[in-house]
Amino acid sequence: MLRRTIITTAVLGLMVALPAQATYTSIQANLLDGVPETDYTAGVLTIDSASVPTTQLTLNDPDPLLGTVTDMDLDLVTYFNYVFMDGETVKSIFTGGNFSLTFNYDSSPYYIEGPISNMVFYVSSATPSLSYIAGEGLFQAAYELPGSDNWPAPLQSSIKSLTLAFGCDLGEFDWAEGALDCPLETLMTLYPDNSAAPGPAALLLLIPGAALLRRR
Repeated sequence: MLRRTIITTAVLGLMVALPAQATYTSIQANLLDGVPETDYTAGVLTIDSASVPTTQLTLNDPDPLLGTVTDMDLDLVTYFNYVFMDGETVKSIFTGGNFSLTFNYDSSPYYIEGPISNMVFYVSSATPSLSYIAGEGLFQAAYELPGSDNWPAPLQSSIKSLTLAFGCDLGEFDWAEGALDCPLETLMTLYPDNSAAPGPAALLLLIPGAALLRRR
């Protein structure tokens, strides 16, 4: 009994002495570089930014890492599937595609990337000269990151706070046939969880409504 008590005490002492490994809380990508990088044509949404100012990427591990970020490249492609009504809001479901974020941190290469499960987009506000499309989605992350290099939920990661700003009125935008010819800027936050967009079960519940819309 005494030996067991000593061993238990030693283990607890080690747990106190050794700090728990940190994990990422989010990655924020701010593409406010004055260069349009978003395109939507024929049901395909594409974000392609090969040269973003290095100050626009924040790696929270869990606090912001203070090293130097260079050569950031963010790419996203996903495909329109159907629309449905959520109250008075028309939301557009996208499925498939891929997300990729690569960058150098203190001169070493890193990445987080993977296939997209689903995305949801909707026009959150509109004026004759400016519109915002808000979106979020899920992707399966593979990664190699600086700091702790610990992304807690690689198979259920979220793309959230995705805001696309456009210099035109998209209040009656046709997701099925429309094309965006006035893209401005993109903001995006990645989270290591599954808090974004409907999960597969929720999407199945929406399929009957999607079929009805297609018949119309």
